[in-house]
Amino acid sequence: MKYKKMQIDKELAEIINRQKMELWICSYGGSGTNWLKKNLKKKYRINTKIWDDKLCHYIRPIDKLSINYAIYIYADPLFAVISQIRRNLSKRNFYKMIPKENANLKYSVRKFFEKITEQMGNWLNAEVNYPILFIKYEKINENINNIFKELSAEIVLPFTNRQTDINLIKMYYDKYHLKRFKETIDIAISEYNKLPDFKILYPKK
Repeated sequence: MKYKKMQIDKELAEIINRQKMELWICSYGGSGTNWLKKNLKKKYRINTKIWDDKLCHYIRPIDKLSINYAIYIYADPLFAVISQIRRNLSKRNFYKMIPKENANLKYSVRKFFEKITEQMGNWLNAEVNYPILFIKYEKINENINNIFKELSAEIVLPFTNRQTDINLIKMYYDKYHLKRFKETIDIAISEYNKLPDFKILYPKK
């Protein structure tokens, strides 16, 4: 999937730079964003209004930002979406992903998985002016020292994998009738499997 820089994101870039955000954490939800934010908020300015309103789950990276780093963190899409449905967050987080050119798009579980697939492809193929840390939620414990060393930050809260037990996932899979979306879910999981356990993508000079 080819990442496209969008003219429309210039407006967002101006807001981001004006609000002096220093580190951008992005995910599709259910992937450890809040744990990362709690650990890094003393070192970096993260929780700006635009981050909370939009950027925490935005569909793609944005170029020409005055930030130190971006972090793209991701978990198994099926686990992540079930977690959000259970907590009544999936619809809200879906609309945070949606860019201005898709403003009329209406939420559905199928569209949520489709946008997750699109988001992963966008970040994986990003070409921006700041380094991006790619972090797989399930592999955080194996890479935690390298993550925080790169960010020159201390681990304040230890990491605990809070993913739901696989038997409960099967129960929720049936409860939410997700079998209807199996093909779409499988595509999202396939894209997820292409993402690294941990990687730093530095900007091209």
